[in-house]
Amino acid sequence: NRSTCGDRVREAVALIEKKIATPDGAKQVKALFGASTITLTEDFLYTVADALAAAVQYGNHQRFCTTILGSGDLITNYGRAAVAALSAIGATAFDISMQVAEDLKVDPDLNFRQWMWQSCSEFGWFQVANKTSEGTSRSSAIDMAYHDRVCERLFGSVATVKTELNDTWYLNLFDPATSKIIFTNGGNDPWQRLSVTDKSDGRNPA
Repeated sequence: NRSTCGDRVREAVALIEKKIATPDGAKQVKALFGASTITLTEDFLYTVADALAAAVQYGNHQRFCTTILGSGDLITNYGRAAVAALSAIGATAFDISMQVAEDLKVDPDLNFRQWMWQSCSEFGWFQVANKTSEGTSRSSAIDMAYHDRVCERLFGSVATVKTELNDTWYLNLFDPATSKIIFTNGGNDPWQRLSVTDKSDGRNPA
């Protein structure tokens, strides 16, 4: 019996992928996630993973795991956990979907499109599934090709990230010998792997 939260997440994602293969199944599953207005299957699968990411990033992972490890239907449990994790940050599945970035309206509360412009043209840092299905909480459909399609859909071209600019402006900042930089990382911060966390050499003086 699989009993860890990660195992149950991967099992749930596989079940979701299978069930949404039919129109009726997709309608039922999307309803569980409060995601009925998300049109594209891939966009929905993206939100399935990002709901978990939101739970981890904003400190609700224990609640998420308690729900998904509970008795009852696994997909239903995942849906409940996802809705709760997003509600805790004042969001819905649609709010974190790529579909919301299609909105061209200028509004201080709408910033996903701007973030995606930076991701597609400057940063990269696309979150994708592992190339193998092992150890990943994302559907294998969420790969770099998906993100290229999103960039093309939103801005008319695939991702044009110039990594040499990142190297020029940011790479040197991560040299442990660089001084007067404070790297702040929360203990549960899922982004800490992109930062400097090893303090063993005692450098980076204030």
